[in-house]
Amino acid sequence: MLSKDKMLLAIAKENGIRLNDNDPIMVLVTMLIIFQEQQEIAQAELLQQYHSELSELSNKWEADANSKAKQIIDSSIKAGTKTITNAIESSTTANKAAIKDVIEQTLETYRETIDKGRNQNNTVAIANIASSLMLTISVLTFLLFQ
Repeated sequence: MLSKDKMLLAIAKENGIRLNDNDPIMVLVTMLIIFQEQQEIAQAELLQQYHSELSELSNKWEADANSKAKQIIDSSIKAGTKTITNAIESSTTANKAAIKDVIEQTLETYRETIDKGRNQNNTVAIANIASSLMLTISVLTFLLFQ
C-alpha cells in the first residue's frame, strides 16, 4: 500500500506537478488509501475462507480415499481368501482320493496275502489230515495184523 508521501513523490515524478497535503485532490488519495485498506481486509477474509474450504475439501477427499482404499483392500483379502480356500479344498479332495486309493490297494494286497496264506494253510491242514489218516491206518494195520 502506498502512503500519502510516496503518492505525492510519484505524482511529482510522473506528472511534474508538486502537490502538498492540503491540496483538495489529496482527498482522492485518502479515499484510495482507505479503499485499498478495505480491499486488503476483504481479500484476507476471502483468502481465509477459501483456505478453510480447501482444507475441508482436502479432509473429505482424504477420508473418501481412505474409505475406498479400505474397501479395495477388504475385497482383495476376501478374494484371496476365497481363492486359497478353494485351492485347499481342491487339494484336500485330491489328496483324500489318492490316500483312499493307496489304502484300498494296500488292503487288497493284504487280502490277497491272507487268502494265499489260508490256501497254504488249507493245503497244509489237508496234508496234515492225510498224514494223520495214513498214520492211523498204519497203526491200525499194525495192530490188526500182529
